[in-house]
Amino acid sequence: MLFQVLFTSLALLTEGPAVCRVGAATVAQIRNERITGSLEAAETEARQLLECPELEDVDRIALQIELAKILDRVGLHHNTRPVVESLEILRRAQAAIDAADSTSKARVELALAEYFYRAEMSERKFTVATENARRAEALFRDLDDPVGETDAVHRLGLIELQKSNLQEARKLFDRSLVLSRKGPHRLIFLSDYHRHVGFIDRASGDLERAILRFEKSLDYRNQAGSRDYGLFARTMLGTALIEGGRPEEAREYLEQALQIARDIRSPVGELRATYALGKMYETLGDFQEAVRRFRRAEEQAAELGVASIQKAAQDGVTRLSMTSEESNPR
Repeated sequence: MLFQVLFTSLALLTEGPAVCRVGAATVAQIRNERITGSLEAAETEARQLLECPELEDVDRIALQIELAKILDRVGLHHNTRPVVESLEILRRAQAAIDAADSTSKARVELALAEYFYRAEMSERKFTVATENARRAEALFRDLDDPVGETDAVHRLGLIELQKSNLQEARKLFDRSLVLSRKGPHRLIFLSDYHRHVGFIDRASGDLERAILRFEKSLDYRNQAGSRDYGLFARTMLGTALIEGGRPEEAREYLEQALQIARDIRSPVGELRATYALGKMYETLGDFQEAVRRFRRAEEQAAELGVASIQKAAQDGVTRLSMTSEESNPR
């Protein structure tokens, strides 16, 4: 894939504007690279195409939105969300929209909703994200675009989920599922639906149902060929299995997640899998291995600035050290 990107880049430099023709298929290809986990290739190609001198405005905006999403995904893997450059790109796209281009307006509003959903996470009020998502929903509805409307409604559901409004979140998720049936079959959306409803089941104490949701989510991500998205689906499923008293079943998923994280160079993915493996070994009674994993997770979390996991890993080491002392009194 990297060779293909380099070849494309060379062609752009040597053949001129004729190679710079961009359309829906080009953007879809870059989107697919993002979803499957080829972030470096997707970013390189998007940036190269944005250098083309004669891009149509609608194509430039579509590429800018996709590049912003790529950078956000890179931010996820390195704990650098929200990514400032993503917002800068989206603001440039917004400023260039023609007054009559409702489709681009709707797409940028939705992309901004996604950005501010991350940016407003600490306070959990989501004022700007909600405004952008509602504007996107209305625009997509007027355009009779079920894909965009589905994603806008689902984003509103995520906002309610983060605010712990579980019933409202579930209503919005279910509405997004109904809307999705008017559009094409999208594996990643279906994966997200089951993942996020699984969060609600888990928060409601129904771990058995949550596990079934997380299994469906992973299956859809596997069908989509996404190791990136599948990495986090495996970690979530493994974590739920541990919580549900099935730690041995979690082993395969967590070891796969750890390997994928290393393969695609995802420090955050590696951190989450390592910490979950610590919990798994603790539940299985292998305290020595659990402590080793917790200590590694503590180091990784400190490097990445993930305070919550750093503290949880520290607590794990302390807890198991005390258990060891109690079982081996002097």
